[in-house]
Amino acid sequence: MVLLPPKFKGSLQASFNMQMKDTLDCEIAMMFYSLELPFHLARNPYYKSAFSYASNTSNLSGYVSPTYNKVKGPLLSKERSHVENLLQPIQNS
Repeated sequence: MVLLPPKFKGSLQASFNMQMKDTLDCEIAMMFYSLELPFHLARNPYYKSAFSYASNTSNLSGYVSPTYNKVKGPLLSKERSHVENLLQPIQNS
C-alpha cells in the first residue's frame, strides 16, 4: 500500500468524486431521455431538493427509489392528505 502525501490525497479523492458525479449525471440524464421527460423538470425545486437530500445524506447509502405502486398508491395518498390539511384553514374561513 502506497501512502500519498496529504496534498495528493485531496486531489485523488476529488478526482474520484468527479467521476462519481459524472456517472450520476449520466444516469439522471438517461432517465430524462428514456422517458422523454421535459428538460425543464431539472429546474423544479422538488426535483433539486430530492437529489440534494439523497446525495447529502450519508446514511442512505442503500436507498432504492420508491416503486411505481408506492408512488401511485401510499405516497400519493399521503401527499393528498398533506394538501387537504394545508387547505383546511381556507375552507374553514
